[in-house]
Amino acid sequence: MATAAALMAALVYLNVLSNPFVYDDHRVILENLSIRDLSNVRALLLNDVFRPVVNITYAIDYAWWGLVPFGFHVTGVLLHIANVVLLFAFMRRLAGDAASAFAAAAVWAVHPLMTQAVGYVSGRAEVLCALFFLASLLSLRPWLMGRRRAWLMLSLGCWALALASKEVAVMLPFVLVAYDKLLLSPADAGPRKRLARVYVPMLIFVAVAGAARLTVFLAVENVSRASFVWGNVLVGLDVVRRYVSLMFLAAPQSIFHTAQVVTSVLRPLVILNAWWTLAMCILAWRMRRRAPLVVFGTLWFLLMLLPSVTMLVLDIGEPMAEQRMYLAGCGFAMATGAAFGRLREWPPRHWVSARAVVTACLGLLLVVLAARTIVRNNVWSDPVRLWSEAVSNAPDIWIPYRGLGDALRERGDYRGASEAYREAARLRPQEVNTHLALGVSLMMTDRVPEAYSAFAEATRLSPGLEQAEIGQAAAARVLGRTDEARDRFLGVVKAHPDVVLPRLYLAEMYERDYADPATALRLCREVQALAPQTAGVADCISRTQQRVNGLGQGSNGR
Repeated sequence: MATAAALMAALVYLNVLSNPFVYDDHRVILENLSIRDLSNVRALLLNDVFRPVVNITYAIDYAWWGLVPFGFHVTGVLLHIANVVLLFAFMRRLAGDAASAFAAAAVWAVHPLMTQAVGYVSGRAEVLCALFFLASLLSLRPWLMGRRRAWLMLSLGCWALALASKEVAVMLPFVLVAYDKLLLSPADAGPRKRLARVYVPMLIFVAVAGAARLTVFLAVENVSRASFVWGNVLVGLDVVRRYVSLMFLAAPQSIFHTAQVVTSVLRPLVILNAWWTLAMCILAWRMRRRAPLVVFGTLWFLLMLLPSVTMLVLDIGEPMAEQRMYLAGCGFAMATGAAFGRLREWPPRHWVSARAVVTACLGLLLVVLAARTIVRNNVWSDPVRLWSEAVSNAPDIWIPYRGLGDALRERGDYRGASEAYREAARLRPQEVNTHLALGVSLMMTDRVPEAYSAFAEATRLSPGLEQAEIGQAAAARVLGRTDEARDRFLGVVKAHPDVVLPRLYLAEMYERDYADPATALRLCREVQALAPQTAGVADCISRTQQRVNGLGQGSNGR
């Protein structure tokens, strides 16, 4: 049955193998120079100090495939298949029932909410974290049953790798507590007492590591951006409800999800979320003895969502992301598999057995989920379609328009990109990079005055920004404002002595506009010294050197 679940995972993700890099993949893969040299361990580990395992797998993919998306997708699918097998093995030990284990593994294998973690290369942290998280739990179980301490050491090693893949693995001790309280029998009281020696150190480690990670997040990664917004706790309740709804309905899916800002605790939505949360807690408490595995899966689901929901209080990042549901979805699948197992044991009614009806319902569910996963993978094959969907789902948020603009620009549709960037700039006028992207797209469509205005706005928002000054200078030159363009390029060179592009522009201007080949030659030599492989710099030096020599010979002749 594990083989069947793994095969299902492979089949539904076959069409993801031809998908391109999307969104953050450009930053994480294409612009990530640390993965280009697998032997440079220091660069691999320091590129993302909190998730080095993920970066190492990217480097291995690059060593095998280069920058071909196919290879990166193959790794993602193989990791997902491995996770499905691990979940089957873990569930088989918990439920003692191969049918329940298959149901859990199969639901997780084909659920469309997993597509953003499996098929999106930048979502690999989720898949890797799940791999080591499940391996840690599987390794710990023999030790809980009284076997050698080596199993405990192996479990802690897997946990360390999970933590080095994604920080959500800090929830492992809490999952262990739930496992200990709900699923260990009274006969296992001895191992539970010995486990207390592990719980406390693990929880202390979680507290210290969590505090350190939060400090870096606030003081280094998001300086002056983070702020504590305690009202977002109420937003978090709504986010959890929506995550649950997505797991059951698998719709609406999007690369970007927004959340409603809560302004009052008396809003109907807040009251609904509070009652819903309370009802779920009461139900779990009442079912803890009759269906402990269902309750355990439910707690797993909520615990895995807790770190990302907690970050809402800092008011940074996206409120929701489908890839965050990957490891949480494992708990949902476990609860589903356990419920399936219990329903199969109902006594037969009339001539129809409960086992046949429940099995047929499971089969139908898996077919529907698999079909939706295949369709979802196809959406990810077209970045323009993907971001157009996000715009439709969140028309008042700037991020989807920015993503759509990037996708259109990558396709070569600069006019469409300009309109998307313009809408993003309208919704969030303080975002400098949007004005830069708008300026570039407008330049490519010969709307130079508008491009100049876009670059000027970026310069106003971030005075001295290199890209903004270069863009404004380039636009000024096309508009015939040669002296302004020269002065802006010279200002960039003075402020950023190692920059190459403005020197290339200046060399061309001094050669063509000012008839000063000597200055052009000096600038080309500076470019060669800074970046010897720059295209055209050798021709520039040769050409301007000849002109300088020609001017010198003409002067001597006179």
